[in-house]
Amino acid sequence: MGAAHGVLRTSLRLSASRAAMASYAMCSRNSAKSATRVSSASNRIIHSGILSRGLAGMEPSNGERRPAHGYAALQGRRRTMEDALLRASPCGDGRYIFGVFDGHGGRRTADFLVASLPHVCRSLPLSDACQLPEAARDAYEHLDKKLLVKQKSERWHDGSAALLAIVCEQQVHLLQVGDCQAALCGPDGAQFLCTEHRPAEPSEAKRLDMLGATVVKGRVHGLALSRAFGDLDVKSAGSAVTATPEVVTQEIDEAHEMLILGTDGLWDCMSADDAWEIVQNAGRSGQEKWELENAARALATSAVEKGSSDNVSVVVVLLNDVASTDS
Repeated sequence: MGAAHGVLRTSLRLSASRAAMASYAMCSRNSAKSATRVSSASNRIIHSGILSRGLAGMEPSNGERRPAHGYAALQGRRRTMEDALLRASPCGDGRYIFGVFDGHGGRRTADFLVASLPHVCRSLPLSDACQLPEAARDAYEHLDKKLLVKQKSERWHDGSAALLAIVCEQQVHLLQVGDCQAALCGPDGAQFLCTEHRPAEPSEAKRLDMLGATVVKGRVHGLALSRAFGDLDVKSAGSAVTATPEVVTQEIDEAHEMLILGTDGLWDCMSADDAWEIVQNAGRSGQEKWELENAARALATSAVEKGSSDNVSVVVVLLNDVASTDS
């Protein structure tokens, strides 16, 4: 897409697109090696739909129309499903929360975040983009401390990446911890919006180095992420892994048509423009009608067909849904 308007970041990070393209190239090479047919069991859709109830269990109380959206989740080639989704959880003042969560070592942390983060977001100063990053940092770090206490008490040790999108008519706030990704799409193409928090990402490598962290084969204390929720064992060892979020505020106008949220199982195998092309081909059944569930399912299945070895979870949100018929 052309130059985005109104993006507020802690710093400008163009390396996200470069890192994603490198992962895409690697997946493209590997897909030839894994060209064997994916079994129906491993390629099955775990769940998909449109305009479904948010996993936090809350419905709009004032009759507001939620943004049209579709979602899909595939277990893929993994033995277990560790991803989770959050769909259209109300956040007040016409805002709704969407999210994708990529668990590792289990999915209890991802499920904890699905239940907890909507409540955290409702307390944030969402109308003040200048105060939001600091408030989100404090709230996320407090929640992570609470999670680590719970993990120690209940003796579980997994972790999760988390990407939230808080959507309203004029803005999207993105809160990123880990290596999920969001793509903003429109007539001019698509662009990634977030930094992927991995040790090899330049800004993260600099942060880790300043904190004296040791990175071995692209991992911090064995973890492939430089930011994550949970991971009691890693954080107990005093690592620099943190749940501090990157906050991006994106102004929305008529040129912004779709927001795609995905776990890294999606983005390791396709670029933002590739994903947008799939959404348009699978999701448009007519000139003014979107079939968003079809679009989400097509994205997820395409990632597995391209060679993704991970769980794949996707949410597509129609930003300009005046012509939508999915209500």
